Amino acid sequence: MTGSEPTQGDIEAAYSGWKTWKGQLYCGLRKEGAALTVRGKDWLDLMDQIRRVEAVLEEARPTWWPSKAPTMPPTIGATMLLSFCGTGALSHS
Repeated sequence: MTGSEPTQGDIEAAYSGWKTWKGQLYCGLRKEGAALTVRGKDWLDLMDQIRRVEAVLEEARPTWWPSKAPTMPPTIGATMLLSFCGTGALSHS
């Protein structure tokens, strides 16, 4: 991380399965496995939200489930999910 606040690049490097961007809020879309979105008030808050979601998913994963989910094809709802970020329609926090 550069300084005390993570940058968008820091987050995407630490969580390569996530696409992040800044709209009305700072947003993240999980590109692998479950298609989830998170929002934050800044990059640090967004990173905390991603960390929480990943921890919950890890705890809920059955022992027989593969440790790494296959990558979601980019055409499956990614554009639609991106357009909802900030409205709360499909976001989890």
